[in-house]
Parts: sequence; structure tokens; C-alpha cells
Amino acid sequence: MPLSRSLLIIALLWAAIYLPGLGGQELKGEEGRRILPGVTMLKSGDWIVPRVAGAVYNRKPPLVNWAIAASIKLGERTEFWARLPSTLSALALALGIAVFCRGFLGEGGAFAAAIMALANISLVEKGRLAEIEPLYIALAGLAFCAWAALWLRGANRWLTWIAAGLLLGAGFLAKGPLHVVIFYVFAALVLHKAKALREIVSPPSIAGLLALAAVAAPWFWLNLSQNPDEGAKGEWLYQITHRLGMNEFSLSDWLLSVPLGILNFLPWSPLLILLWRRRVVESLGLTGRERAFFYGARLALAICFFAIALLPSSRPRFTLPLLAPACVLVAFVLARSWPFIGETIKAWWARVFAALCALIAAGAPVAAFVTKQTGPPGLAAAGVCLVGGIFAARWILGRDDRSLPRLALAGALPFCLAAAVLGGIAYPAARAHEDIRPTGKAMRAAAGDGVPAVVYKAAGSYQPWLFYLGEPYAEAASWGDLPDLAEAGAPALITPERRWDKEGEKLTKRYGPPKSVQPVDDPRERERYVIVRF
Repeated sequence: MPLSRSLLIIALLWAAIYLPGLGGQELKGEEGRRILPGVTMLKSGDWIVPRVAGAVYNRKPPLVNWAIAASIKLGERTEFWARLPSTLSALALALGIAVFCRGFLGEGGAFAAAIMALANISLVEKGRLAEIEPLYIALAGLAFCAWAALWLRGANRWLTWIAAGLLLGAGFLAKGPLHVVIFYVFAALVLHKAKALREIVSPPSIAGLLALAAVAAPWFWLNLSQNPDEGAKGEWLYQITHRLGMNEFSLSDWLLSVPLGILNFLPWSPLLILLWRRRVVESLGLTGRERAFFYGARLALAICFFAIALLPSSRPRFTLPLLAPACVLVAFVLARSWPFIGETIKAWWARVFAALCALIAAGAPVAAFVTKQTGPPGLAAAGVCLVGGIFAARWILGRDDRSLPRLALAGALPFCLAAAVLGGIAYPAARAHEDIRPTGKAMRAAAGDGVPAVVYKAAGSYQPWLFYLGEPYAEAASWGDLPDLAEAGAPALITPERRWDKEGEKLTKRYGPPKSVQPVDDPRERERYVIVRF
């Protein structure tokens, strides 16, 4: 398959999986923590010290905040534009695998690895949200793929290590150091198998670390020098080390960490067993650097997965930086052993994906009826899924072609159909049960359309309803940050009711008697706010 055709198919699959309904659901999970600092950066012009609700938010490096801010600046302040960097990260990872790994995986193997990376439960879930993981997974994965591709072909060692270092540095700005540890475990074990472990401390390798530092260190230095929070260093250290202790230990979560980590790779998880099937491995006929790469990377994948998953306070998402290495290794085995894999197994693989397509096709009209999405958008989505699912199932089963690229593509088609159901049926149905978007809009209505407001000591570390409050508004985390409302042109103050009960008299002395005090409930946080008009 020509590279241009491969990249086009990957891009089309990405659009079908990640774009439908991307802005259809309100913020969920920790999206507020990723979006609101970026929104504040756009308003304040301070790109060094992240803030939310007027307070410093230094728990994570700012790359995701920068990306979201840039996306909103180019587009609009909507969920779609806030989530777009995550979806583009998934596309970048898939395209990067297809390009970087083509030399040692072959055309079909690189295409299959890219599809596996693009269409799996964990990345599809995270890649449709404004989250850190998609950006982090992509940068960690691209660093691994670039290093592996360059090392396997014996490219210039300086280029090999510096290219990886630059990508690792960008990943450091996304979440921190875990992916760096993972990368060097892979590199060290591959070099050990190649009897070239000394290369890990060679000048080119050190240059790679310097490249990493050159990308990541400037922000950390500037943040420390400009950060009014003297506990910034302690916050970073806590974020890095607290998962090693028992402070967030849960026996049930810990016992589920390994199985859920494996399930994150679905539908490709069963293929991982091929990495340890002796008959399959013996059929690969590996020699030289390829042999060192496979055995070293396979061992590193197992060590890193279990070491991370079995940490006392671990979470399944912590193993996600291993996604790209897993895809590459599985494709590495499949591309070389494909002629030796029985036709029965290939036919079974095709039938499973065809059955999934048929199941989604049949379920879409039922879902539209049950959720009462029987208007034109819902019926259109159900029709697309029904017709598309039937054609997809027939396409998968209709030919004797059982090539690796074709069956990898078959595994992505159920995700395309599921995305259509989400975008056209599930998300519109969920609008009736939203609580974050209505809260922000209710507060704006109480404050007055276009009326400047000050949000004073919003409860908690972040409030996602701020995304829906609408401009203009400012945030104050303390009494000292509270502006003069008259000078700020802000006759509306938004604050928790308990804060008003405590400081209302003091605020009245400062700003005069209020014209109105209107309560608005935040059902998500079980908090009541008051919108005070002076």
C-alpha cells in the first residue's frame, strides 16, 4: 500500500471515530482542570503560571493548557475546540507510527500498528475529551517509534537520541517524568540484548537528555521564578511520588489495575499473547538488531506494565504510555508471522469484527427509540449506522482476502459506527441530564447578559461551570485579589452562599448595599451560589 494512500485512510478513519459529536456533551471528568487554566491564560496573557478560579493551579505542567488555549484562540470557546487538541494527538500518533515504523514493520505492519493505536478503547475514550493522556500518549509513543526506527536502521546515533530527547521533553511538559523512565527501560533492555548497553551513557545519549532538558527546563525555571505559590516545588514532588505510597490505596482498585490495564488495549488485547507464543516467535526468523529489538522491547513492555500497574496507588491509565510500544510489537509479530497464522484464526477474527458491526447496526435504531431521539438527527444517525453496519459486515466477510491491513481496518469499523451512535443519539439524549452547562448559564442569566462579573472564592480547586459562564468575568481567590467592582466595571459578584453568609457584611461595607441577591444551585458539587448585584 503506498504511503499516501495509507495516510489518507488513517486520516479518514480518525475523522469517522473522533469527530462525530465531539462537542456534543458538556464537560466531564477532569476536563475543567485542563481547559480553565488555558482560558485564564488567554485572558491574562500569563502563559507560565497556570491559574483557575483565581488561584495558582500547579499540579500538572502546562502543555495541554497551552494547546487548548491555542485551539480556542483559533476557533471558539466551545467543547469542540477545547477537545480538538486531544483528537489531533491521536491522529499525530497514528500518522507517526505509519511513517516512522514503515521501514522495519513493512507497509502492512506499519498500517496495522497505526490502526491499532488509533482504534482502541483507551485512546478513543481519552481522545474525545480535553485530557492530558492523548497528548502524553502521543508524545511518548512518537519518541519510542522515532528511536526504534532510527536505531534499527543504524542511523546516526546523535540524530537517534536527540530526536527522541526532543519528543520526550515535550512529553515532560504534558505530564511529567514517567514516560522518560519507560523510554529508558526500553532503550536499556534493547541495547542490552544487542550487547551495546554502553551506548546508554554515550555522548549521543547524553545529548538526548540535554535536548529533553532544553525543551522542558525553561518552563519549570520560569514557573519557579514567577510563581507566587512558594509550595510549587513541593506540589510537583507530591504529584510525582504520592502514587508510590499507600495514601490513595484501594484494595479493589489495586486488584483490578492489571486486568483493566490489559482491557484498555481492546480489541487488540488478545493479540498480546502472540508476543510469548514460542511457535509464533520462532517463525519470525529474527537476527541482528531486529532480534535485540524484539526481545528487549518485549521484556521492557512486561516489566513496565506490571511495575506501574502494581504500584500501591496506581490507576489503569498510568500504563497508557505503553500503548504505542504494544501496538508496534504486536504488528511486528503479525507482519512477520502472518503467512504462518492459520486461515481459521483469520476467519474467526473477521467474524468477530463483522458481528460487532452488525450488533451496532441493529442496536442503533433501538437506541434512538429508547432514548426518544426520533427526530431527524437521531433517525439519520440510526440510518447511517444501520446501513453502514450492514455494508461493513458484508465487506469484512465478503472476500477471501485475509491480509493484515484488511483485518486491521475491520477492527476500526465498529469504532466508526459507535461514534455515529454517540454523536447522533447518545449525546443529544444526555442533554436532558446535564448539570454543568445549565449551572453556568443560570449564573450568567442571574448576573445579566454582557454584565461584567467577579467570581469570588469558587468552591473547590476548579469549577467546570465557569466554562459556560460567558464573558466578561474575572476570578478572585482571596480578599486581597478582589477588585474594586466600580473600577472594574463589575456590578455582579458570584460567590458560594456560605461565603456570602460569612463575609456578606464585610462585602456590603466595601461595595454598598446589594440591589439583589439571587441563589443558583450547583447540583454537581451540591453547592449553592449567590449572584449579588451591587
